[in-house]
Amino acid sequence: MKDITETRNTARYFTENRNIAWVLLLAVLMWGAYGYLAMPKAKDPAIQVRVASVITSWPGAEASARSPSALHCIPSRQQNSLSSR
Repeated sequence: MKDITETRNTARYFTENRNIAWVLLLAVLMWGAYGYLAMPKAKDPAIQVRVASVITSWPGAEASARSPSALHCIPSRQQNSLSSR
């Protein structure tokens, strides 16, 4: 069996050669800082949020009774407008 001082060991190498370990540590830190600064900032595109307002006039009707019938045709019209693009 070989003596422990004769075997190759990464931890022992960097313990015995601290200057090399410090230089490699600084190089890796600088490489990481460069990678972070060079990273794209806005990866996802801005998405436009479309808002619609529906106003109906039905004298004497409750809003809860009018709401389903007024909003019934909107999804089909949205689908038609999206498919025509």
